[in-house]
Amino acid sequence: MKLRNNPVVLPGLALLLGLGALGLRLALYRLCVDEKGLLTPGHPLEIGIWILTGAAALLAALSGGGPREKRYPRMEALGELLAAAGILFALAESIHSLVSVLEVIRLALSAVACVGLGWAAVSRLRGGRPHVLCYGAACLFFAMNVVCCYRGWVSHPQLQDYLFPLLGALAMMAFSYLRCVPEKYRSRRMVGLLGGFLCLAALAKTQFVSMYLGCGLWMLTNADAPGEPL
Repeated sequence: MKLRNNPVVLPGLALLLGLGALGLRLALYRLCVDEKGLLTPGHPLEIGIWILTGAAALLAALSGGGPREKRYPRMEALGELLAAAGILFALAESIHSLVSVLEVIRLALSAVACVGLGWAAVSRLRGGRPHVLCYGAACLFFAMNVVCCYRGWVSHPQLQDYLFPLLGALAMMAFSYLRCVPEKYRSRRMVGLLGGFLCLAALAKTQFVSMYLGCGLWMLTNADAPGEPL
């Protein structure tokens, strides 16, 4: 019970694991690339990454129980603002390289997602509860982002190149959906903790660094939020 009511312990552990995986992945891409540009298979750094990933999955799996009793609206609002800012900066950087209709739709949905998450943060700070559409808009954007990025991910020759960005993007989509469903607090906690880890680990090799950083921190700060949308 004490762990569930403490807003720092479980997200803090997931944060440390994510930063550790990020450090190992940065070292892996710096030190373990051969003349063909491929990673050396079975390197100790890669084994360390998988160990930390297993630890994060175990942490998420063992984080069950009821919802947290106490509210921390400022912390939760900060996470939502970080996610909105991360999405905004990431998509603004790619506005001049749109090459398909799907990417134009993604850009439009990103604006809607930023407004929704920003309004959710304002609602929390004013003592209210965010509307379900705030998170529904974010979910639509994250789903379109997966569609737009999937072809690029699967074109990479090695698992390390695309696994963490792919799983991190799926976690963003799942978490925004679970924020719309009041009774899924346990699933939301699990996805939030593991998703935050995945997004931090993905920072070593991803196109949208600010989005993964902002949304990873959003999932960690809101993984156990008791406030439910209207």
